[in-house]
Amino acid sequence: MNELIKYLLSFLLFTQISCQEKKDDKKTKTMTKYEWTEGTSAPLGYPMEVYKGGIECEGGEWVGLSFGIIQGDDSWGAINHGMGNGFKSLPARLDFVWMSYMENQFYMIDTAIDTAKIKEYFSKGYQIKATSGSGNIKHLNYKEICVGMAPGGVVVVWVVGVGVQ
Repeated sequence: MNELIKYLLSFLLFTQISCQEKKDDKKTKTMTKYEWTEGTSAPLGYPMEVYKGGIECEGGEWVGLSFGIIQGDDSWGAINHGMGNGFKSLPARLDFVWMSYMENQFYMIDTAIDTAKIKEYFSKGYQIKATSGSGNIKHLNYKEICVGMAPGGVVVVWVVGVGVQ
């Protein structure tokens, strides 16, 4: 009889706990995730390398930017792609240390970025003429966020799509 009472009390307690309403974090609940990948860029003749750090996204997600030397052998804005393609919240902060090899100088940035502006671009997308010669207009979405590093510690953030930056 004692065992039966213990069993019933345990069952009732378990049922009470498992039926409680879960409360979602309001910040997470209102966040929209977009499919994008990160990239980096350096101007022609100025190789750079992210030593440590990356992009902090809304809700605390983290995207690293340490994927080797950015050669600086292409034009400013040409993207060295990362490997983090997938659905993520949008960037909210840059926090990284990088090396400018031509200047023999380390730089550090830790700053908020304009998430609302990035969200505006990602939400609207853009129109582009089809390359098939038909003249049709296609609606596309931005798929990349590029962080550019330049001499003197300059940092630029681009939102990138096919043929649009």
